[in-house]
Amino acid sequence: RDGWLYYGESDAVEDYVSEEVAAVDEVVDEGCLGEIVDAFIRIPIEDFYDRSLFETEPALSVLRANDPGHAAADAPLLLASGTADTWVVPARVHALFDQLCAAGQATELVEIGGADHNVTPAMSDRVRAWFADRLAGVDPTDSCSGGG
Repeated sequence: RDGWLYYGESDAVEDYVSEEVAAVDEVVDEGCLGEIVDAFIRIPIEDFYDRSLFETEPALSVLRANDPGHAAADAPLLLASGTADTWVVPARVHALFDQLCAAGQATELVEIGGADHNVTPAMSDRVRAWFADRLAGVDPTDSCSGGG
């Protein structure tokens, strides 16, 4: 078992999805994006899962272990947001930032004043500059330590 419905040594996501989803799972490994969308778009969301991934073990533990902000990565992180974002509100961004810092993750927090959830020229320029600096070997700013 090595398809997209498999996670870990013995626990398969297919234990959570409906028979209708499991019947078309091979399209993920073998199909193109259009075929994947066509296969799954026909399945109503309320018929997608038999068991909740958010309430049933072991999926709940896997989801929690992979939730950002609980472990540090070896690479620096850029956390960028707009101060007028109503989709990912600034309070949520700051909560994630605090979690990342507590986990020891080198994180640069960039807030674009007045920007919403859409990419703005200012945000795009800042992200491009951040990547250019990483590729050039420039040490990252770590806002966790007050450097940002």
